[in-house]
Amino acid sequence: MFIIAALYNNQIAFLPSGTTLPRQVTGCEPPTLPSRAAPHYTSPRSVVKRPPHDRAVVCYVAAWAGYRKSGGAFTLEDLDPALCTHLVYAFAGLNITSNSIYSLDPYHDLEDNYGKGSYKKMTDMRIRYPYLKVTLAIGGWNEGSTNYSIMASSPSRRQVKYGFDGLDLDWEFPGKRGGGPEDKQNFVSLVKELRQEFDKHHWLLTAALGASQDTIDLAYDIPALSQDLDFIHAMCYDYHGTWDKRTGANAPLRAADPNDKLNVEFSIKYFLKLGVPPNKLIMGVPLYGRTFFVEGLTEVTSLGDPAQEKGFQGPYTREDGFMGYNEVSSFFKNN
Repeated sequence: MFIIAALYNNQIAFLPSGTTLPRQVTGCEPPTLPSRAAPHYTSPRSVVKRPPHDRAVVCYVAAWAGYRKSGGAFTLEDLDPALCTHLVYAFAGLNITSNSIYSLDPYHDLEDNYGKGSYKKMTDMRIRYPYLKVTLAIGGWNEGSTNYSIMASSPSRRQVKYGFDGLDLDWEFPGKRGGGPEDKQNFVSLVKELRQEFDKHHWLLTAALGASQDTIDLAYDIPALSQDLDFIHAMCYDYHGTWDKRTGANAPLRAADPNDKLNVEFSIKYFLKLGVPPNKLIMGVPLYGRTFFVEGLTEVTSLGDPAQEKGFQGPYTREDGFMGYNEVSSFFKNN
């Protein structure tokens, strides 16, 4: 089985109800990032011809991370491609009128009109690391399910531009969030159609799949998808969060209760049981944690205790109930 080689301790920070903590957590110093003077991957004199191991290490790169303030920004110039064998640029959107893919942030993604040209910067990383495969993820949580549902319902021409090695399909999720029961089969049809076209160009076709059993059973025909996808990226995270209204681990490796199926071990075994070949299964590891305000308690407590609907924010990501790996590391280092 191949895994994404990224480590995360699944730390959850608990604060008592009523704690004064307006829009950021104190005690987090800006992380030390590499110099942005010159991207190191552009020098042809130091070409790295092969990866340091024989595993697939798939790294998702969030385009929006470059906009973060207070020292928390992370751009492509900060990325070390040597850590990865595959890079996935997240995300592009879906145009349901033309059944095509489009940039969600043209200034950031493209070179047109003096843009930053991040698409090209990322694909250019193959100059120094020619073994890298660089793909474009389409969809994501914010893109929703409805657009995918519409696009998948009717065959049409789809395009891959900008020199990417293929596409990563991130439909969250077939049959949910505005989708319908026909999405399950339509997703299979979409993947099969793309596979036939991609084979002509030797492009990669991968997909990020939800990892809870109820999502898997509702949304995916695993045997059919396994035939046509190069990799299945199992989204082994977001098992718990403030939506549960109680504390819980973001990505628990396993559960103490044998009947609890919301954990990484169960998800991976379930994918394998349904027929995903081990060499196609990528275990997703989150580089973020979930935060909570606990109800009516004045000290650190345990998993499963009642929590408020919103957790506290990190100083850089500034999202309720969410802290990035850099924020978690700085928080525990300084407290």
